[in-house]
Amino acid sequence: MKNSEKTMLNNEFTITSFDRDVLLCNDLCRAHFGGDMAELIRFMYRHQIKDVTLWKRFVHQFTFNSDDDRYGWRCEYWGKMMRGAAAVYGYTRDKMLYAILEDSVRELLCTQDSLGRISTYSVNAEFHEWDMWGRKYVLLGLQYFMEVCEDEALKDQIRHAMCLHLDYIIDHLGEDKLPIEMTSKIWLGANSCSILEPVVRLYNSTGDKRYLDFASYIVEVGFGKSQSGLKIFAEAYENKAIPSDYCENKAYETMSCFEGLAEYYRVTGDEKAKIAVRNFAYQVLHNEMSVIGTSGCKHELFDNTRLHQVDPAFNGIMQETCVSVTWIKFCGQMLRLFGDPVFADSMEITFFNAFLGSMNTYRIPQSHVKKTGEHYCEILPFDSYSALRPGMRGQGVGGQMFMEDGSFYGCCACISPVAPGILPRLATMLSRDGVVLNLYLPGDQSVLTPSGAELRILSEGGYPYEDTIRLTLLPEREEKFSISFRIPAWSSRCRLVVNGKEERTEVGYTKLTRVWKTGDKIELTFDLRLTRIDPPEDSPYSRDYVALRRGCLVLATDRRLGEDPDEPVSIAFDAEGHVEGTPAEHPGVPDCKLCLSVPQTEGEPLKLMEYSAAGKTWDDASRYAAWMPLKK
Repeated sequence: MKNSEKTMLNNEFTITSFDRDVLLCNDLCRAHFGGDMAELIRFMYRHQIKDVTLWKRFVHQFTFNSDDDRYGWRCEYWGKMMRGAAAVYGYTRDKMLYAILEDSVRELLCTQDSLGRISTYSVNAEFHEWDMWGRKYVLLGLQYFMEVCEDEALKDQIRHAMCLHLDYIIDHLGEDKLPIEMTSKIWLGANSCSILEPVVRLYNSTGDKRYLDFASYIVEVGFGKSQSGLKIFAEAYENKAIPSDYCENKAYETMSCFEGLAEYYRVTGDEKAKIAVRNFAYQVLHNEMSVIGTSGCKHELFDNTRLHQVDPAFNGIMQETCVSVTWIKFCGQMLRLFGDPVFADSMEITFFNAFLGSMNTYRIPQSHVKKTGEHYCEILPFDSYSALRPGMRGQGVGGQMFMEDGSFYGCCACISPVAPGILPRLATMLSRDGVVLNLYLPGDQSVLTPSGAELRILSEGGYPYEDTIRLTLLPEREEKFSISFRIPAWSSRCRLVVNGKEERTEVGYTKLTRVWKTGDKIELTFDLRLTRIDPPEDSPYSRDYVALRRGCLVLATDRRLGEDPDEPVSIAFDAEGHVEGTPAEHPGVPDCKLCLSVPQTEGEPLKLMEYSAAGKTWDDASRYAAWMPLKK
């Protein structure tokens, strides 16, 4: 199938499970993964989530009205990072990290005022612009920490604080009060309405019907009962427009609202909510994903990214990291609700390309942030935007705001811990009759079988840089159940061998049901032929650019390899759109894991590397490109 073609929606999907989830997260989540995941966790520990001073700076914003003057969004930083950091602790169980997070939670709770508010806005300035967005993240940060909290008394304190926090909001907002969508003039109030997700989660935690009623009110707003014109849920339900044509098209905020709608459906079984979520998810998947697995060629908006990712007119900052991380999380929601492996495929591409590409590996200061007065240039751990056509990284800091001590931070850096926090729970999921393997990360993990017994899975191999992953099963006892292996859409020639016997595979999930025993050996070999990716046929630039993918990894040129990304290429593809690559040296690019020499029909072979490691000097020395210009 050509990459410009679209898959039809699965309109025949039915709900079968008691909790309306087809697949379940691995809540046991005893796992230790190596490879890229281990490197990412170490990087984040060293440069972000174990930084005590950073947590104190974030809490400090709540001790005075830091966002009053500019109606800013410093209110989001603490909760956004706590959500991800708590999830990371749930994976690593690092006691030092837990102590840091617990101290920060206790400090934040001390900022709650007598009215129940935890806000960086004063009472006089509240319920404007980003205030509700920040209050959403206060709730989410506390909720995610409470899931891993080891102190029952502290859990009760957190729950009480969240109830006071939300009660104050409900007392002031609603159909016969100040409409929630009117608490922000930005994005028709979608940023405010995204509080839907933690409202539903708090209802699940407390059973307080008042919270479910408030969630229902927000859903009605999204379905068009709105004074601002916000009707994104209705537009998704009707399915007559792609997300870039919705009444508001800020990618991150829109996805956040639909995350809440998914949680609402999970509780209520509202069929309209399910259809709206499903339609939106597939529309984003087929119309708003770029070659590296994220969205937004025009700053951070839904903009028909599929089409415009090669348009030279869209040449500013693009592919926001907040969008990448939220899409990974949203794919997890869609796997749970619909079980469609296309979302696992997409999640994998986003993680290994867009997200890992955002790591500020060389710790380069954001040079475009000017040092003025007491302000100084802080080195953020993650880049906010990623170029696709010939360009440079580090061209913008998403959500940058200065804090009272003169330091600054950005929203994309804050959200990044979410990715390594949730992926271990999504790598292997559970179905009603067995285990579902979504991501083939090397390491050691445990899940529960349908009978409740523990199944330990050892995985070895250098996937996705190498073609083979080897699994050893160590079940607590012999048991008959199914294992579903995700066969990515790009690997139609996948080879699956169980205890020396080759099994038939098909793209999607290949399910094997048998009695599994201790020591069972499974080997998966993926099709890592270099594959041509063309721009969509309906793009006026469909014949001007080409991209190259090896498995889930997008390849890129990089000036450090001796290539000029602006120079047109003539890659020697065969009739099926494949080309043979041979390992090549890559001096001067220490973090490159995959460097290949690719033949051209004209001139010398072309050196390419994985997109995630390209462009990391953030200047012209590593100018790079995923979409390479074609020779005419």
